[in-house]
Amino acid sequence: MIRLEMEAESPLIGDLYDLAFLLDEFLNNPGFYVKVQNLHQKYEKYRKTRRDGSCFYRALAFCIFEAIYIKNDKALKEKMIKKLKDSKDFLIKAKF
Repeated sequence: MIRLEMEAESPLIGDLYDLAFLLDEFLNNPGFYVKVQNLHQKYEKYRKTRRDGSCFYRALAFCIFEAIYIKNDKALKEKMIKKLKDSKDFLIKAKF
């Protein structure tokens, strides 16, 4: 119960952190340590998300919109707006 309460208080999307911090965190866990090393070869930073069952979708959406904002990618922006508008009809038909 305490873990759920702590999760509810954590931010939906966290700040950027250096991936090197995860290397320290998983130093005594060889399975995860290797995975973090592999990530660290390609990426410098990561964000924590609230683990509430929607974390994957929230992280994915945030990543897409952050890329649109940072790169000012107008084509990706228009593509995502179209997908969002189209998804409304899909969800209505699915009685969601």
